Amino acid sequence: MSQRPAIQEHGKLKRCRFLYGAVTFLILLLGIATLLPWWQQLQRYHEEIDDRLFNIERLQRIVAQTTPLLGAIEQLQASQGGLSQTLSGQTEALAAAELQQLLKSALERVKGELINTQIIQYPAAEEEPYQKVVLRVQLRLATDRIAALLYQLESGRPLLFIDNLTLNRSGSSDGVAAVMFNFDLAGYIDRGAS
Repeated sequence: MSQRPAIQEHGKLKRCRFLYGAVTFLILLLGIATLLPWWQQLQRYHEEIDDRLFNIERLQRIVAQTTPLLGAIEQLQASQGGLSQTLSGQTEALAAAELQQLLKSALERVKGELINTQIIQYPAAEEEPYQKVVLRVQLRLATDRIAALLYQLESGRPLLFIDNLTLNRSGSSDGVAAVMFNFDLAGYIDRGAS
């Protein structure tokens, strides 16, 4: 009989160990189930921090490269001495008169003959900062002087633009071939300056 209680004690001890192991396993499993999502979220935060630090460093490099460029731009603007890129006239009529004067000056330098000019109405929305002013031009010019005229008009200040360019043969004068030259000459008024 003495063996039976020892066997029963041994069986109870085995069951206790098994229950203790099962409870320990369940507690460990519950801890892992609770801590694993938290740890994964923490890892995502660390990755996001690393990404943002990389972006900050990249932007700091861009700023370091931009600073000398801004200085160069300021020097260039200062060297232009206030030359305006827009027409100085405050109204479309005044700006068109300025365009005509610029055209006549350029034509005198290349010895061209102005046939006709016409102001083209170019409506602009009120919220636009610039108003386009367009002259439709017809003139006669020696073929060897076309490039010089176009260069004078488009390379100076204020900025002028040539559009809808057509050339028609006009005959010759003084042994040099001449062309009838039609184009639209455009400039802009700065509405913010008024």
